[in-house]
Order: sequence, then C-alpha cells, then structure tokens
Amino acid sequence: MTNTALREPAFTDAVITEAIRWTEQTGPLDDAQALRTAASRAADGPTRITERALQLGDRIGLQSELTRARQWAPWVLLALVALIVVAGLGLAGNVVGSGERHINVIVALVSLLGLHALTLLLWLVGLWLPTGSFSTASLGWIWLSLTARVAGGKRGQAPVLVRAATGLLNRAKLLPWFFGLVSHGIWSLSFAVVLAAMLFALAFRSYTLSWETTILDPAFFVRAVQALGWAPAKLGFPVPDAATVMAAAPGAAGQRTWALWLTGCIAVYGLLPRLLLVLLSAAVLRSRRKALQPEWQAPYYRKLAARFTALAPAS
Repeated sequence: MTNTALREPAFTDAVITEAIRWTEQTGPLDDAQALRTAASRAADGPTRITERALQLGDRIGLQSELTRARQWAPWVLLALVALIVVAGLGLAGNVVGSGERHINVIVALVSLLGLHALTLLLWLVGLWLPTGSFSTASLGWIWLSLTARVAGGKRGQAPVLVRAATGLLNRAKLLPWFFGLVSHGIWSLSFAVVLAAMLFALAFRSYTLSWETTILDPAFFVRAVQALGWAPAKLGFPVPDAATVMAAAPGAAGQRTWALWLTGCIAVYGLLPRLLLVLLSAAVLRSRRKALQPEWQAPYYRKLAARFTALAPAS
C-alpha cells in the first residue's frame, strides 16, 4: 500500500481475514486445527477469528502472495508513473516542440488540462455517488490491478486479496480516497515534469504565443484570459491586459506575459489541486484507519464466534 496507515499489521490481518471469508464462499476450509490454535492463543471473538484466518491464510498461501504484492507494488507504481510522465512530456513537446515555434495558448491550455479536469471531475463526483462508481477508471485502480496480476499471475490468490482490501476500504468509505491518493500523486508528478520541460524550453528558446478564432468574438478571449488569470495572479503570475490580448503581434514583454500566464494556469489549475488532494487523501486515510475492520456482526463472523463458544469447556 502507498499509505503508512495501510501498512499497519492490523490492516494486513483484516485483509487476510476478509480474504478467507471470500474464499469460503465457495465452500468451508478444513479448519479443525486452525480453530483449536486460535482458541488457545486468543481470548475474544474478533481476535480468535483473525487468528484462525491467519492460520488458514498461511496454509493456502495468502500471506506469501500479499508479501509479493507489497514488494511489487512500488515497482508497478514506478512504471505507471514513468508512462504518465512520458505522456506528459509528449504533451509538453506538442506545445513547445513545434518546429514553427508558435503556440496557441488556448489550445495548449486545453491540451494540458483537459484530461486532468475530466478525471478530477469524475473523482469528485465519485465521492458523492455510491463508493467505487468511477474506481475502475482511476489510475489507482489500474495500479492495484496491475500489481495483483504481476504478483499473483493468472492462477494466484491476488483477486481474492484485492476483493478483500477494496471491500474493507469500501466499508470504511475510504476507497475513493485511497485510489485518489495514488491518482493524484501520479498526476502531481506528471504536471511537475511538464512544467519543468515547458519552463526550460521557454527560457532558452524563442516562441510566439497567440490565440486564434474563426467564429468566436475576440472579446470572449479577453474575458476568458482575465478570468483564468485571476487565481494565478494571486500567486504573482502576470495576466495579459486587453491590449496585449487583442494585439496581433505583441512585443517581447507581451510574449513574456503570455508565457508566464500559461505557466501560471498550468501550475494553479493542474499541479496545485493535485498536490492539495494528495495531502487531503493521506489525511483522510490516516484519520479513518481504525475503521478498516471486517464487519464482525455479519452472519459469517457470528457463525464463527458461535463455533468458538462451542469449543469452550462447560463450567
């Protein structure tokens, strides 16, 4: 897992416990020895159930596969980050890598922020809809699925472990926050690389920045530039005035203003929200980590508790 709270032994034990529950949906496991061992090692119901699950999980290889998944997870995440960064560099190259060295600022802004804005909107909507509504479209879900596939192969226990982990996160209402932590982190790194590439190119090469339209009123662009530049201006980025926007060929000062306005918009509307959401997601996961427990009142667990009670010697 990517968050310290999700690396705690309590969460790992809960995942194994839930994985055993899902495994036994297809038929009970031979647990006579595990039941006796758990009864001798633990005093209360939930602890005994967890100990039984750990005994059974070790026997069928759940712990070893979970260990492999945790070993592979950083490498899979690194590969996914590399792919996103390469894609981000490709977008930056499309913006500043043209042989004509002409940048349409509006097209550049839409190209660099369009997919980010769409995925961010889906994530925000997913917070208010039933948990997991857009989970399979997130980078977090892709990372988790790839990790499970690499660690377990086609015949491993990874699917049941994934189902157990996501089920616990879902029950604690943390699934979108967990996937969000991964997704926002990847997007943050991608935007940081894109901004670095753009700033390097704009600092050492000469570009002509402008906007073009066939059917829109030029006054629309004046208003749009002023509106989009309001938030970056609070951080010190300049905003082109109406004369600069309407000028057919702004001078060097105007070009510099355009370049800094574009950079400011990408930083404020792209990088900054993702960084803030990384911090928020991590804080939410940490604050609610105690809720990552099986539903002990479920019929499956109540039945196990009754079996442990039946093992107790008569007083």
